Amino acid sequence: MSNKYLNETGLSHLWDKVKAYITNSAITGISTSSPLSGSGTSGSVTISHANSGVTAASKGDTSAQTPGFGSTFKALSGTVNATGHLTAFAEHTVKIPNAAATTSAAGLMSSDDKTKLNGIATGAEVNQNAFSNVKVGSTTVAADAKTDTLEFVAGSNVTLTPDATNDKVTIAATDTTYSDATTSVSGLMSSGDKTKLNGIATGAEVNQNAFSNVKVGSTTVAADSKTDTLELVAGSNITLTPDSTNDKVTIAATDTTYSAATTSADGLMSSVDKTKLDGIDDGAEVNQNAFGKVWAYNDSGNVLFYDTADEKTDTLFFLEGDNVTLESVTLHLGQEQVPAMKISSSDTTYSPATATPIVNGTATVGTSTKYAREDHVHPTDTSRAASSHNHAASNITSGTLALARGGTNSDNTAAAINKVFAGPSSGSAGNASFRSLVAADLPTVTIAKGGTGATDRLTAFKNLTNQAVSTPTHVVSLTSNWATAGYTTIAQLTTTLGIACTKLWNGTLQSSNITFTYGGYNAYIVMGKPSGGSFMSVIIPAGTIGTSDTQWQLADDGCYISFKIKYSGTTGTLTYVTRTSGSSGQINYVYGIK
Repeated sequence: MSNKYLNETGLSHLWDKVKAYITNSAITGISTSSPLSGSGTSGSVTISHANSGVTAASKGDTSAQTPGFGSTFKALSGTVNATGHLTAFAEHTVKIPNAAATTSAAGLMSSDDKTKLNGIATGAEVNQNAFSNVKVGSTTVAADAKTDTLEFVAGSNVTLTPDATNDKVTIAATDTTYSDATTSVSGLMSSGDKTKLNGIATGAEVNQNAFSNVKVGSTTVAADSKTDTLELVAGSNITLTPDSTNDKVTIAATDTTYSAATTSADGLMSSVDKTKLDGIDDGAEVNQNAFGKVWAYNDSGNVLFYDTADEKTDTLFFLEGDNVTLESVTLHLGQEQVPAMKISSSDTTYSPATATPIVNGTATVGTSTKYAREDHVHPTDTSRAASSHNHAASNITSGTLALARGGTNSDNTAAAINKVFAGPSSGSAGNASFRSLVAADLPTVTIAKGGTGATDRLTAFKNLTNQAVSTPTHVVSLTSNWATAGYTTIAQLTTTLGIACTKLWNGTLQSSNITFTYGGYNAYIVMGKPSGGSFMSVIIPAGTIGTSDTQWQLADDGCYISFKIKYSGTTGTLTYVTRTSGSSGQINYVYGIK
C-alpha cells in the first residue's frame, strides 16, 4: 500500500513554495469603509482609523462610592454609533434623596411615621360613634369589649319587640289607660302639650355605646362622641334594674296610682301645672342668653381678669384705666335706640417704616417706634449659603456627617480594610458602624439567581445536585488484601485487631424507627441494603451522636437509604428518613464496637 501523506521534507518544501508565492505577489488595491480608510498600491497600503470626535478626558468618580441619603455621586453616559464608535461621552451628578414624606409630597418614611405605623393593628378602621356606657339611675353599664352586647330584659307589664332588620326595639307597657290632662283634672300629656313642651329650650345635651343612634318613636337620639353616655331614667310606674356584670338592663312596670308631680318627685301633671303650662306661649325659651363668665387676656396670652356671674341678674362693672376712656352712648338700630358703652384709647400713633429692612448685623432690641408693613421684604444675605446647596466631593476633605443626615458619623479617609458600614451584627437595632461581615449579613441566594438556595453545605449540595445526600458516609468492608493475609471472616479480623463487635439490633427497617442499647462503645456500625441486594455499612463514631438527630446515609452505585440517629440516656434511636424512589432499600443491623 502506497503512502498518501507528505513526510516532513515534503511539507517543508510545500511551505517554501507558498511563502515564495506570497512574497512575489503584489497588492494592487484595497477597499475600506468608515471608520477605516486606505490608500496605496504595488505592495504598500496605508490603513488609518477615523477620529471618534470625543475629546479625551477623565470622567466619573475615581474610587468606589457608597452614597448615603442626601449625598451625591457621578454617573456616566455615552452614545455608540452603528460602527462601534463612541460619539458622545458625558458625566452627571446624581443626588440621593433625603427628604421625609409629608401629607402632600412623597419621600422617605420618617422614624415618627414608622413608630406610628407599628402602633396601628393590621386592618384597623376608624371607630364609629357608639354609646360606650348606658346609665340607669345611679348605675352605669359599661361595654367590656369593642363588640360587647347590651341585653334588654322585659320585666313585669313590659313587652320588648326587637326588629333586627330596622335596628330598633319597641318597648310596650301594659298599663292602665289614662286620659289627657286638663286644667282641672290630672292625666297623661297630650300631643298638643308635647308639641308646646318641645318648643321650650331646656339647654339639655344628648349623650354615647352599642348603637350610634337610638330611635324612640320618630325621634333619634344620636351619640355626640365616641365615649358618650346614654342614660335610661325610670319614670312613673317603671323600675330599671341595671346589671353591669352581664351588660343588661331590666325594665319593669308597676300598675299603681300616681300622684301629681312635685319639684322633688315625678308624677302626673296637676291641674295647676296644666294652667301654668297653658299660660306659656308656644315656642317660649329659657331666659335670654348672657355671659356667665368673662375673661381678659394680654397680648402674651396671660389671663389678666376672670369673673363668673353669681346670679342671672348679676352686674359686671367696667372702669377706666390708663389711656382708656369709657363713654355711655346711644346706638340707633333702625327705629330703635339702645344704650351702649364706647371704649376709646388715647394711645401713641405709630407710622410705617420708610427705611429698607436690615439683613445682617449684631442682634439688638432696637429703638424705632415705626411698624413694618405686612408686604415688606428683607434683602438676600449673599454672605451665607442658601438653605439647600451642594458641595463638590473634592471640597470635603475632613470632618464627619451624622448618621441622621445620611453619613457614617466617622472620618472615612483611612477606614480599615475588609469592613462594611452596617447596623449591629446581632441583637436589636442600633447605630451603623464599620465592622466585619457575619454570616447573618449574607442573604440566601436562590439557584435561579446563581446561588445555592441554602445556608449550609449539605443542603447546598442537595439543591445543586438534586440528590438526597446527607452527612458523608464511611464504608468499611473486607477486601482481598485482608483475605490474602489469612483473615477471611469478621471474627478473625476483629480478634487479630483487638476489636470487640457486639450486635445490638437486627431486623428490617423501612419505616418508623427502632431502639438499641447505647453507651460503652467507641463507635457504631449500621448495615443495610440500599438496593435490596448487597450489604453496605457506615461506621458512626460515638462522639458524633448526640441527644438531637444527626442524619446519615447508606449508598451503593445506584441507590441510597437515609436515616437519623440519636440517644437519650442508655437508649439509642435509629429513625428511617427516605430512600431512592422505587427501591426496596432497608436497614438490617446495628453493631457496637469497642
